[in-house]
Amino acid sequence: MSVNVLDLLREMGIEPKLISSTNGGEWHSQCPGCGGKEHRFCVWPEQNDGSGSWWCRICDAGGDNIEFLRKYCGMEYFEACKKVDRNPEEQHRMPKRKPRKDSFQPKAWDDPNEKWQGRSVELVEWAHGHLLKNSEQLDYLAKRGVPLEAVRRFKLGWNCGEMGRDVYRARSAWGLPDEINPKTGKLKRMWMPIGLVVPSFWQGTLQRVRFRRTPEARAQWGRDMKYVVLPGSAMGPMLTRESAQAWMIAEAELDAIAMDYAVEDLDVGAIGLGSLSSKPDARMMPLLQASFWMGNALDFELYEPKTEEEERSIQMQTKAKHWWGKEFSQCERWPVPKGKDPGDYKADHGGDLREWILTGLPPVLHPGPSISAISNQGEKLVVPPRHVERKTVLPDDIEELRAILATNRMEIRVDRAGWAWSYDGPMELYGRVADLSHQPVVMAWLREIGDPVVSWRNFMKPMEGK
Repeated sequence: MSVNVLDLLREMGIEPKLISSTNGGEWHSQCPGCGGKEHRFCVWPEQNDGSGSWWCRICDAGGDNIEFLRKYCGMEYFEACKKVDRNPEEQHRMPKRKPRKDSFQPKAWDDPNEKWQGRSVELVEWAHGHLLKNSEQLDYLAKRGVPLEAVRRFKLGWNCGEMGRDVYRARSAWGLPDEINPKTGKLKRMWMPIGLVVPSFWQGTLQRVRFRRTPEARAQWGRDMKYVVLPGSAMGPMLTRESAQAWMIAEAELDAIAMDYAVEDLDVGAIGLGSLSSKPDARMMPLLQASFWMGNALDFELYEPKTEEEERSIQMQTKAKHWWGKEFSQCERWPVPKGKDPGDYKADHGGDLREWILTGLPPVLHPGPSISAISNQGEKLVVPPRHVERKTVLPDDIEELRAILATNRMEIRVDRAGWAWSYDGPMELYGRVADLSHQPVVMAWLREIGDPVVSWRNFMKPMEGK
């Protein structure tokens, strides 16, 4: 009988606790990888025909007993099979690629009405002028990676209010229908709180105005209302450019602006979702589908949940963050090395946004001169020079293997003849990787790479200099 995940945990000196006896039982413990308290690592011992399965809520990693040994004990696949008494020939083979059913349908947003645009453009210009005279706020933005040049380019502003108070206007003045406040029975008004003003444009047309309230105002009331959107705005995510070969994804528009500015000379744009649960809209979808690489830098907050509500919140955040990698094969999770978002990384940890982004970018998208970059693990990386003028189109089998290596951060070992003889990655992909790597066109590509170990970082080597 195969060794159970529970037994493997106990061999490591970790004693899980039984939480539920339904469906064969659920056990919790600390994670062998990230540690933490006793509820983040989950084990279901009766799954996988009695060998068990596991999942860490914080790492968002999981699998069977083989994957457990590979991840936490550093074993190779055949060594892990021997440990749990499994026949290594019993591989899970992936079927040939089939057209994926499009379950996600992006929403198409209409432009705001002309009256709204006219009044809102006036508001943005007025606020922009006030920000250019506000040295305190300009310093704050610069520390978070948004210097004066970026402030001007993206028309950021400062709403100073009226007589020290938030601004209110009639909805009809913006071409919006009247609405009744159910609590007061009176007409609702447009609320424009004191704070930073972040407009979002698309092809020269103003789409949205978002206000970032001051910490002082939030301390008085509405602590959770950090951002307020001007009614009538279109709610599609902000794109810093109309096209790009690669995209960085952040939750806050200010972080997207900071990332765009950091690599303004490269063909790399940024997306500000506005909220963690936002998805691409209809204008974005074809741009992302055609992109070469995407870096998912959505906010990362590692904390120990103390209530069921916080636990659910973490699970929802994790699901939202990893949706992108499931929807786009070229999307890689690329959080900042320190802090929870790019602005924090820059302001609180002295991080270099440009080097962080360049470390994640495939070498084929790098600028001319070689640079030295820092990886998430702190090691120095020498990035080869390369600048691409237009998107490279690869044969289907080569592109599929590239996407698998990039999405799963895995590598394969290749001999001089181009034969892949060893594979470091999830077993559920083993069969598909084997099929792809033995296609003649892929073997020729691997031979041209000429390296004994192939990962997504050197996969595009045959295109360098072309």
